[in-house]
This record gives sequence, C-alpha cells and structure tokens, in this order.
Amino acid sequence: MLTHYIELLSFYRRNIVRTALISGAGALVLSLLLLREMPIYESTVTMNMQPSLEELQFNNAFLGVSQFNPATIIAQTHIENLLSRPIAGRAIDILVSENGGDLPAEPPTLMDHIRMGAFKTLRILNSGYFVELPEREIFINDLISATKIEIVEGSYILQVSVSYTDPVIAAAASNALARAYIEHTQEEFNADATRVDATLQAVQEEGIARLNKMLEERRVVETRLGISSISNERTYRQDNRSAARTALEEAGVDLLERQSQLDAVVDALASEGDAGIARQLRQDLVEVRGAIAGARVRQQQRRENLIEAEAALRDLDRAQEAFVDVDQRILEIRTDLTELQERRIQIDLARNARLSQVRIISDAEPPVYPKFPKVLINTIVGFIVGGILVMVPIFGRDALGNRLRTTEDLRGVFGRRTLPRLTADLLRSARAVVDRNQRPSAELKAYAEQVGQRIASEGAKRWPTDTLYVTTMDSTGKAGDLKLVLQAVVQILERKDASGEVLPVEALVPISKTSDWTALSKRHVVIGLTAGATAQPDAESLAGDGQTDGTSYAVMLA
Repeated sequence: MLTHYIELLSFYRRNIVRTALISGAGALVLSLLLLREMPIYESTVTMNMQPSLEELQFNNAFLGVSQFNPATIIAQTHIENLLSRPIAGRAIDILVSENGGDLPAEPPTLMDHIRMGAFKTLRILNSGYFVELPEREIFINDLISATKIEIVEGSYILQVSVSYTDPVIAAAASNALARAYIEHTQEEFNADATRVDATLQAVQEEGIARLNKMLEERRVVETRLGISSISNERTYRQDNRSAARTALEEAGVDLLERQSQLDAVVDALASEGDAGIARQLRQDLVEVRGAIAGARVRQQQRRENLIEAEAALRDLDRAQEAFVDVDQRILEIRTDLTELQERRIQIDLARNARLSQVRIISDAEPPVYPKFPKVLINTIVGFIVGGILVMVPIFGRDALGNRLRTTEDLRGVFGRRTLPRLTADLLRSARAVVDRNQRPSAELKAYAEQVGQRIASEGAKRWPTDTLYVTTMDSTGKAGDLKLVLQAVVQILERKDASGEVLPVEALVPISKTSDWTALSKRHVVIGLTAGATAQPDAESLAGDGQTDGTSYAVMLA
C-alpha cells in the first residue's frame, strides 16, 4: 500500500510541485503586501495581580472542595475586567489626553478601506442593515479585539499585549490599558474601603454612646449603694472580717489566761494561813475577777464586730448583683469597640497593601519587528498547504476512479505478469547502453534481473526464442522507449534466439490500432500502459486475452 501511494505521488509530482510553488508564491506576495500595507506590531506590558489573603479565603470558602484553583479564578476575573468596555474606554481617554486631545491613529490605507468594506457588507448580509458607530466606540472595539492577555504559569503575573499597525501606538495602548485598570481598581477599592470605614465608624460611635450610657448607669448604682469599686470594697471588708476574727481569738485567749489566774489566786487563798498574805490575795482576787469581766465584755464586743463584718460581706454580695448586669454589658460593649477598632486598622493596612498588589512590573516598549506577517513562515506554510490541498483530489480520483496509475493497480489486473515500472532514469541508462554501448547502471541491472526473473517464471513458454514484441495502448510514442529498455535488458541478460543471435525486440503498432489482437496470442508481448491513461476494464480485457497462453506482460510507463 505504501508503495502504491509513493508511486502515485511520483506520478503526480509535477502537479503537486507546481501547485505548491504557486501557493507558496501567492503566500509570499500576499505576505509582502501585508508587510508593506498593514504590518501588525505587538507590544506587551507585564502586570502583577497578586490576590490578598481575604480574597483567597473568600474563594476557598465560596468554592469549597472543587476542581477549580482559587488563584486561577482570581486571575481570570482580572482578565475579564481588563477586557471590559469601561476599562477600554478609560484607556482610550488616557491615550487622548497623552495625544493632546486627539485619538492616536494613522491615516486609513487601502487595506483598511477594503477591510471596512468587507465588514460592512458582511453586517448587511447578516442583519440587513449597518449602523455607523461613533469614532470613540470604534476605537474601544478595536482596542478590545486587539488585546490579548495571558497568565504566566505558576504565578500571579499577567501579560497584556496589544496589536496594532504602528509600534508606538501599540506600546502606548498597552501601557494605557494597564494604567486604566490599575486606576480603576484603586478607585473601586478605595470607594469600597471608604464605605466600609464609614459604616464601621458609625457603628463605633453608636457603641461609644451605649458605653457612656452604661457607665452613667453604673455611677447611679454606685451613688445609691455608696460603693465605687466592688473589688476594693470586698477587699476592705474581708480585711475587716479577718481583723475581727483575729481580735475575737485574742480575746478568747486573754479570757482563758484571766481564768487561770483566778483559779491560782483562789487556790492560794484557800491554803494561806497568814492574815496579811490572805488579805493581799483577796485583793488580787477582786482585781482578777474584774479583769475577767472586762475580758468577757471585750470578747462579746469582738464577736459582734465579726458578725457585723460577715453581715457587711453578705450585703456586699447582694450589692454586687446590681453591678453584674451593668458590668457585663459594659464589658461586651468595650470588646465590640476593640474589635471595630482592629477592623478599621486592618482596612487601612489592606488599602495600602492593595495599592501594591495590582501594579505594573514592566512597561510596554515599541516593538522593533512586526508580529505579522512572517514572510518566510507564511511562504513555507503556503507551499506545504498548497501541496497538501492538491493531494486531496489526487487521492479522491485514486479511490473513486477506475484508471490505472501505479504498478500496484496494474498488478491487481495482470497479477505476477506485471513487470517493474519503467522510469525516466531507466530510459536514460538504457539509451546509454544501446546507443552508446556504455556500461549499464546498477539500477538498470537490478531492473533487468527483475524482468528476467518475472518472464522466466511466468507464461507457457517463458522467454521467447524468436522475437520479443512490445506495444502500447495508444499512440503516445512510448513504444520506442519500451523497446529501447527491453533491448538493454536483453543485452544485460544475454538472451538469445533459436539461432544463437541476440534476441530481437520489435515494436508493434498500438493496440488501439490493431484490428486482430488474436494474431499475437502465440507471441511474447510486453504491453506498456501509461499511468492514468488506461481504464481498468480495458486492462482486464487485455489480461483476459493473454491468459490463454500466458505470453502477455504489462508494464507501467511513467
């Protein structure tokens, strides 16, 4: 099968090369024309679009478990915003201001008029009418269509490219588009941050007012209870209770000591016989009893003091209940105010950080060489496409037609009685052997061996002993070429006739002019068929005529 298509392409090689050359030349001429009249220059500005932590967290929470990458979605959002009409309109305004109030443009060329005419005609054919847009809208549409944005893989960097026929305008448009988006983003973020900050400030002021109200309510409670600080008052009263308890314990110890003294004096008085000493002991007894009475009074007093201190603590516990609700609300309000203040600080920090997250890394510069057209590449592509396109009808005719174009087609009719294909190189080598008695080429030798083996193994009588005849289907003048090649084959193989002479090779008239083909049925005839000139039914008729004795052979002529 591969041999079939190689031979088929070789047969049509002139048409293929001719069409490919014409296509390549057309592509060359068109590319040169476009290069002169409408070259396209592309200028690129590099931008950093690093998202904030809040954006990533929001996207993660919004998407959940998903196949989409939050960073990619954020970058794609930037791309869609960059390609929006408001950004393009703002970029046009920047270009106008930089150009002194005029839109930067070149005078329309012939190609521009042709392109606009084609566009207008297409619109009328599709919609039935054409609307002439304002010049600014046309520039906005052109800028959007000329913009290409790519994400640098593995980063948050965008490359914004604008294509135009003028390199300076292309670079200016790229930079203007980047500036317009950065300004728009900053203004939008500042507006959002200002609104959020104003809302937070209003909530903070409301919280401060509620805090002041609760503090005033607490002061009222303090005035009513005569307590300014529950903790300080509790400490004071706990200290009083501890002091009262200590004093009560000391009074108890003192009373025990006085009681011991009393017992000692009573015992001494009972055993003393001396009147003077007894009198003194009775005086001491009176003093000790007085001291015990005083100690008992002090003990009772201190017990009452302890009871009062404990009662004061219990009163403080009841008073504290009045402060709990107020203090709890005051604490909640202060916590909310602290969170609001932290939020405002975060917004200020995020605002400053956002201004540096969307920025230009590298400005666009006017390109030196045009992006389109690429003359050499277009010419090569045109050459290849032309060659491929011309093969379509060739393969179509080969698949659907009934003409014999290759040796494989011929073998499908004549079988093993098909001889190798005769080429121009073989003809030149055979002419050198026969006419100039030169040595045959290796290709001709190999061809002769193949022909010899085929004739020697096929047919009833194999190689003839009288004459080898050649003919063709029509009068194309190639019978002489076939005769010349077979003469060279006979010389190389040293084939002889019955008399020992070199086997003669004779050319017959074309088959189309032969009235009685059966007269040649007993002879060895090699039929040359021109590629693409013989229909398969005609070849099958020849093969059928020759199958009686197997003496007809077929060869495809290039």
